[in-house]
Amino acid sequence: SDLQLPSHLQIGSNVSGRALFAARVLPRGSLVLSVEPVAASIARSARPYRCRGCLRAASQDGPQLPETCSNCSGEARWCSASCRAADKARHSCECHLLERLRRLKPKEIP
Repeated sequence: SDLQLPSHLQIGSNVSGRALFAARVLPRGSLVLSVEPVAASIARSARPYRCRGCLRAASQDGPQLPETCSNCSGEARWCSASCRAADKARHSCECHLLERLRRLKPKEIP
């Protein structure tokens, strides 16, 4: 579906390409646009410390996140059992792919 823009925004073009512009002067501090993210990716080095469900970061000086997926060898981690349960449907789509990527040598990843 197409994004329904608020009336204070319009799509236009400039030398850099298509862009989103204010259709009128907006007061400082105005919320311009709020949308749900479509995708998120966690850097390999951050995976042991970032929850795949809520993306909350754990301290990199402290312990790794407690909830891990045994099917993808711990590539996916969650901050709590409830966060893991809420993320179950999404993770089931990526689980086997994460395991396959983990087994590839770095030069093999396209």
